[in-house]
Amino acid sequence: MPNASRYLWAQGSVSVPPAKGILLAGRYQVVQFPLLIDTEPEVPPTPLEAVPSLAAVYLSLSSFAISVPRPFTQIWLPETDQPLLLLEEIPVRVLGQGNAEQPKLMATLLDAWPTASALHQVTWLWQLAKLWEPCCEQQVAASLLDWQAVRVDGEDIRLLTLQPTSEVPSLVDLGKCWQTLVSATQPGLQAYLTHLVQRLTVGDIAPTELVDFLTQALETIVASQSASLQLATCSDQGPVRRRNEDACYPPSGAVLNVAVSNQQVPPFVVVCDGVGGHQGGDVASQLAIDEVSQYLQTAATNSNLPDAAMVTAIKQAIFAANQAIVERNDAAQRQERARMGTTIVIAVIAGARLYIGHIGDSRVYRIRTHQCRQITLDDDIATREMRLGIRLYHDGLQEPGSGALVQALGMVNSRNLHPTVDMYPIAETSLFLICSDGLSDRGLVDQIGLRELQPMLMGERDIATTSQRLVELANTQNGHDNVTVALLHVIPDSSEKVISSVPPNVIEHPLPTSPVVSETQMPGVPNSSPQKTLRIPLSLPLILLGILVVSIVGAYYWSQQQSLSSNTLSSSSESQSGETLSPSAVPPDSTRASSLEQLSVGDYLQVEPATDLAADILLTKAPEPPPSDSRPADERLVSILPTDSVVQIIDRQPTQDNQFWVRLQVCTVTSSELSEDAAPPSTDAQNAPSSGDRIYPLALPGEQGWLLETSLPEVTKPLLDTTLAQQGSCMN
Repeated sequence: MPNASRYLWAQGSVSVPPAKGILLAGRYQVVQFPLLIDTEPEVPPTPLEAVPSLAAVYLSLSSFAISVPRPFTQIWLPETDQPLLLLEEIPVRVLGQGNAEQPKLMATLLDAWPTASALHQVTWLWQLAKLWEPCCEQQVAASLLDWQAVRVDGEDIRLLTLQPTSEVPSLVDLGKCWQTLVSATQPGLQAYLTHLVQRLTVGDIAPTELVDFLTQALETIVASQSASLQLATCSDQGPVRRRNEDACYPPSGAVLNVAVSNQQVPPFVVVCDGVGGHQGGDVASQLAIDEVSQYLQTAATNSNLPDAAMVTAIKQAIFAANQAIVERNDAAQRQERARMGTTIVIAVIAGARLYIGHIGDSRVYRIRTHQCRQITLDDDIATREMRLGIRLYHDGLQEPGSGALVQALGMVNSRNLHPTVDMYPIAETSLFLICSDGLSDRGLVDQIGLRELQPMLMGERDIATTSQRLVELANTQNGHDNVTVALLHVIPDSSEKVISSVPPNVIEHPLPTSPVVSETQMPGVPNSSPQKTLRIPLSLPLILLGILVVSIVGAYYWSQQQSLSSNTLSSSSESQSGETLSPSAVPPDSTRASSLEQLSVGDYLQVEPATDLAADILLTKAPEPPPSDSRPADERLVSILPTDSVVQIIDRQPTQDNQFWVRLQVCTVTSSELSEDAAPPSTDAQNAPSSGDRIYPLALPGEQGWLLETSLPEVTKPLLDTTLAQQGSCMN
C-alpha cells in the first residue's frame, strides 16, 4: 500500500537555490525550493550522529506539535556542502491525487482574518499567546510576528518555520503586530481586541495574563454555541489474540446522535488498551472505563464549565482510574512487569470545545478534507527522546525498544502520573478518530486515514460503516493486536445567529476560581503533606505574579524531569520490543523518605556519609542479588559508593531469605573523589579506600550493583530534582 506523500520544507542558508526537479541526498526532490517531496516516504531517513542546533529549538517545542513543524532530518547540498534542516508537518495543503497532486501553502493568518468567524479569530490569538513565552525562551518569538510564517489550518495555527534572533521581542511588539488585525475583526470581538491591544502596547499585560484573558474571551464566545455530535465505537480482539484487552465507552457497537448544549452533562468517549497480557490487561482497561465514566458523569456537570474546571475534572478522572488499578495490583502483590495497566484516551465534547486527555500510545487524529493528522503525542521512548532533544523523532524510531511506553495507568502512584489534557475549540465541522495501536501501528492511519475517512466528511458513508471498515483494515493490514476505534463527528450549529460579544472589561477581571488538581485531591496520595492551591488575582502587582510564575515553572520542570527520565513500560503489543515495566520516581516529602514504600524503580538518590564513619557503603556487582547480607569472595565484585555520588534505582528483587535488594546504577561521582590527587581505584591497593580488612575500589559512573534495601534510608537521600549533569551515565 503506498504511503501518503511527505512534503518537507528546507531551512538553511543557500547561496543558489536548487532548481525544480533536482534530487537532493538521493531522495528529496525539489518542488519549488524550499519545498521538497520525499520520493521514498516508506524508508526512514539516515540517522544523524548529533541533533543539529537549529533542530534542537524545534524539539524543545515538541509539546506544541499542532503548531510547530517537526525536524525530519538534515542533508547537505552538493558542491557547497551547506546544511539544510528538513521539516515535516508543515502548513501545506495538497490538492488532487497521484500525479495530479498540487501542494499549496496554507493561508496566512493575515489573509484569512477578514472572513474568519469570531471563534476562529479568538482561537488563533489564544494559540499564539500560549506559544509566546516558550518561543521567547528559545529566542524564536520573532517568528510569531512574521505574517508569512504564521499560517492557519481551520482552527489551528501552523508555523512555517522558526527563525532564531539575537533580540527577543516583547509583548509591546506583539501588540503592535496585532493592531493590524483590529479593523477586520468580527464586531462581537472588535472592542475587546482594541482594548487588549492598547494594554499590550503600553506593556500592561504579562504573558500568563494574556493567555488567561484570551481563555476568558474564548469561553465567552463558546458559551452561546451548541453542536450536534455523531459518534460510533467498534472494538475487536483481532485475528491472533485470545482475548480483547481493549475497552471503550460507549461500548463497542454504539452509534449515537447527540445534541450538545451548554446546560447538559457533556458526552464523552473513552478508549483503553490494556497492558499486561495474561496478567490482566483486559481487567485494567475495563476498570479504567468504569472509573472514568462514573467520575465524569458526576464531576463534569455541564458543557459550560470553565476551562480550568474541565481540565481538572478530566485529570481527576484519570487519577481515579489509575488508583483503582494500582490498588488492584498491590492487593495481588504484583511487582514491576507483572503489574497490569492500560493506556487511556478521554474525549469530552463540551459544546464548541473538545477536550482530550491521554496517557500512553493510544492516539487521536483530526481529519479534514485535505489531511488526516495525529494531534496527540505518544508516551513512548521515541517521543520522550525527541522532547528531551536527544534524537530526532524518526531517528529514535529506529532504535531498539522505541515503542516501549514511559507512562500507563496502574503502574505508579498518581503523583507520578502526568496526563496531557488539551482543549480544541470547534469552529467548523470536525471529525476525530480515536484508536488503539492495533490500528495506528506501522503507520497504517497515515496511509489509509484520509482515503477512508474523507467519504464520511463528504456525506458519502455513514459513521457506523466507517468505524467497522477501519477495524477490518486494522485486522487485515496489521492484525497483530486488538483494535478499538471511536469516531466523533462534531457539527457546530449553523443556525446560531447571535454570537455573544466579548466585553472589553473581561480584561479587567481575573478568571473565576476553579478547582485545581493538587496532591490532596489525587486519589492515593497521602494527606500527610497537603499542598494548598493559591490563585493570585491578575490585578495584583506584577511582582506577585512573577513569584507565582517562577513557582509554577519550577514545579513543571521537576515533573517533566521525573516523568521523562523514568524507565519504560512495555507495550501490550507482542510485536513491540522493550518489555520492562518501570514506574517514575516518587518525589520524597520534606522529611525525606521515611518509608521504603516511597522508593521505586527510577528514583535518583544521593549517597550520604555513613553513620559509622569507619564503615563504607559497599556495592555488590553480581548479576543477581546476594542470598544474604554478605559479600562475594571475589573482591573485584565489590566497590565503594563515594559520598555525594548520584545513583539511580534500576531494579528491585527479593531473595529466598525474604530480603529485598535494589540494583543501583552510578550516575555521577563528585570530582573530588576522582581528582588527580586521589589514587586510581583499581591499581593502587595501598591507597584505595578500605572496608575493615578488605581493600575495595571506588564505584565509577556507569557501574551497577546491589545494595540491601533496608540500608537505603541510612546511607542515601532521595533527590527531589536532578539536573542532566547529575543524571550523567544514567541518561544513556
